[in-house]
Amino acid sequence: MGLDPWAIWILSKPDVWDFLGYSRVVPEKLFGAPTAHSEFFGLIYLVLFLWAWRKVCHRFPVHIYGCIERYLPRTKFIIQWHTIMAVSVTYQLVKVLLKLFIIDWQGWGLIVNDEKMMHVPPFIMTLANYSPFACMASVVMLGIQLSFTTVSKNYLHVVDVKTETLNQTRYKWFWQLDVMMIMQTLPVWFNLTPLVAFLRIWQVIIGTTSHKPGVHLEDYISMFRGCLSMAVLVEYLSIFAFCKLLLSYFDEEANNEDSTENMAVTAKRTEHAKWKAKTDAGEVVYGRTKIYWLLLVGAVLCVSSGMLNAFMEIVRLIAYHTLPHQNNQAELCTADAMKKSGMLSYLMVFCKVSDAKPFVDKVSSAMMIVLTIIMTFACKTPAVSNRLPKANLKFNGAKIIVMLAQVQGKLLVPESFLSTDYAKNTVFGAIPKINFKGVTLPGWNGYITSLLHVSLLQYEILFVAIIQYILWRDEKLTNKLYNEKESMLEKSLLEDNEE
Repeated sequence: MGLDPWAIWILSKPDVWDFLGYSRVVPEKLFGAPTAHSEFFGLIYLVLFLWAWRKVCHRFPVHIYGCIERYLPRTKFIIQWHTIMAVSVTYQLVKVLLKLFIIDWQGWGLIVNDEKMMHVPPFIMTLANYSPFACMASVVMLGIQLSFTTVSKNYLHVVDVKTETLNQTRYKWFWQLDVMMIMQTLPVWFNLTPLVAFLRIWQVIIGTTSHKPGVHLEDYISMFRGCLSMAVLVEYLSIFAFCKLLLSYFDEEANNEDSTENMAVTAKRTEHAKWKAKTDAGEVVYGRTKIYWLLLVGAVLCVSSGMLNAFMEIVRLIAYHTLPHQNNQAELCTADAMKKSGMLSYLMVFCKVSDAKPFVDKVSSAMMIVLTIIMTFACKTPAVSNRLPKANLKFNGAKIIVMLAQVQGKLLVPESFLSTDYAKNTVFGAIPKINFKGVTLPGWNGYITSLLHVSLLQYEILFVAIIQYILWRDEKLTNKLYNEKESMLEKSLLEDNEE
């Protein structure tokens, strides 16, 4: 099969995370596991790099944004975190899709080898065949919204180059747009990581893994599970960013401000009068309303427990993958196994994390429910509803993909890392407390249900991308900056200078 020159050129280039490995930014091994050319560790590097760059920019806005606006006044978006993320993820998606369509695709569907391939039910096979196209449609939807917001943000200058001072109003707009971009763009991780996981589990199903010496099925299962955990961990960042946005609106209520300029003068006066009444009635605690503190505590507990749960899964993966022998998980943590193990530290980490994870999993699920309830009441308060319409729907747009990934994953993906456990029929709806052993479907083993899970995720993220686009397309701040562009900003600059 001949390949187009451009396809050969792209596939010959290193992955995004390989650039970090070649530049020696990361060690060759991390916790004993190899890091170079590893898609899983590469995703961690990319997230940490983007997070660090964004934090540094917001920590030193005058120095960094002032320099950018001085030398790149029209193209400062080039070195923003969201542009780096968009370019990196798009580049990697193109490579993954090329590998899929060149190596694993034939005609109008995925390559099927009847001699080596597991039997896949027709329904799941149909979903798997079209899931890459759902992935591409999601990228287009997310890309449209990202481009629109990026253009709006690019026209916003937050530092006066002459005086080298930060304009607080415009910087608040800049920060709010930044949070909105987190909400609108982080779902793209649910395009990339499930697609990589899809390829890993598909390679196992069609039997191509047997041609690679020294590679075990557990290696593919580990990478499959690690990529899914990484997606959930990153998406929790968008939930926390949205909560911070709402908390800033409560701060504006306390200071009688409205950075969004959505409120009329009479509405601001009414809000100020109500604030004074709340203060006199003792409803204000440490300068903020009670709902503010409930939202802050709920967000911290939900996001920290959720990220800890995903991180513990990643730690289990690293520890288990580093162990020299792939044994039965139940037998690994026995006293005899620990005495015989030559890597006791990794074995102890794996066993302790495995024991604690079910409890953390329950806590994170409970905290998500608690935050959802608190958010329902918080979004109904005038402090939020006057500044961000449809706030609760926008929050649910960020939350729903996390809930779907976790709940659906528990139903369809086995907890084990072992290939022997994945080869068994998946049991649905087992309830040990009432001695109900659950239901099994013939031919639906752990590999097949895992394929179903990652295939469904692509359709679900497409649905979320469409919802996000509909909810955020009428956002007033973005539209104002996009439509009025420099004329509005120059007028604002003149007003600031007059003050």
